[in-house]
Amino acid sequence: MQNGLIPLATVLMLAATGCGQLGGVCEEDCAQEQGSAGTTGSGGTPATTPGVVPADVTAIPDGQRVVGYLPTWGSSLPSYATPAILSRLTHVAIAFANVTPSAVTFANGNDVRSFVAEARRYNVKVLVSIGGANGSDAVAELITPANLPTFVANTMKCVEDFQLDGVDVDIEGGAVNQDYEPLVVALSNELKPRGLTLSSAVGNWFADSITPTALGLFDFVQVMAYDACGSWTDACPHSSLDLATSQIAFWVEQRGVPADRMVLGVPFYARSWGANAHDIVPYSEILGLFPDAWQTDWIDSGGTQYSYNGHATIQSKVEIGKAHGGMMIWDLISDQIDPGTRDLGSHSLLRVLNDSY
Repeated sequence: MQNGLIPLATVLMLAATGCGQLGGVCEEDCAQEQGSAGTTGSGGTPATTPGVVPADVTAIPDGQRVVGYLPTWGSSLPSYATPAILSRLTHVAIAFANVTPSAVTFANGNDVRSFVAEARRYNVKVLVSIGGANGSDAVAELITPANLPTFVANTMKCVEDFQLDGVDVDIEGGAVNQDYEPLVVALSNELKPRGLTLSSAVGNWFADSITPTALGLFDFVQVMAYDACGSWTDACPHSSLDLATSQIAFWVEQRGVPADRMVLGVPFYARSWGANAHDIVPYSEILGLFPDAWQTDWIDSGGTQYSYNGHATIQSKVEIGKAHGGMMIWDLISDQIDPGTRDLGSHSLLRVLNDSY
């Protein structure tokens, strides 16, 4: 197989069994079937030597997803391809692809290829995420009816070139318009016959703009249950347990997303207000300023307030995730990670999330 494509015989087999089709076998089941034939990932990369899982890692139960967003800024991607990190994840969404009228790609392709190769050793699926809070408008300009075929072709070329396992649609806010559903349909038509994943990140502030058809095509839906407040509001708990409970319930009960496809998003960062506020502060920096910060969700110090999720709240949120389709993290680079060994710190949120399984 070349360029991440499944041979025609395999595509015909999937069509016969219903793999990747609405009403048929779940996309991830298809991937497992293909994997049992000696292939993994995006269309048949030969199986590599399995990675060694650290002794302190808790196995993620079948049917659960732990999705980590990995931004392309902040550090090289391969530095996050460690046993301590990959062993605690099922999916990584690389955020975000660079999109232009002529390409969907990454600034450092070698980093992506290196990361994907290592992730495969730990059975972690790697997705390309398109959009983001700051990139959604750029995507919206490229998915109008006249431009959609080219954009989808460019996205699939990205998937194939980097041997990725699917696409994550993280288009947000006003960019979720009449062109969103056609994009999701077109991507689904390309990805599902190949046994690849199509996921989304959603927020309640633009929930009414996502059609039932689009929602039904995603293999899993991740609710961004954070940023209830920020620099644009007074100080408040921006990602409380109550917010997580109500928002994931909304998508299941009001929007009809099956519970086992609904994934709860949690923040690995703080929102801040006051004299020395920087709006968004990574959890690792919070611990650097306040070593006992892991014991609470709120700090008021020197006229500056910080709202984030400490250990107890992450543990409680994992219980919600376990009753649904799993957990999503924004973002991995904000966690407590030793800069030398790349091991997780003793108060790492990824560590406590995994321990809670």
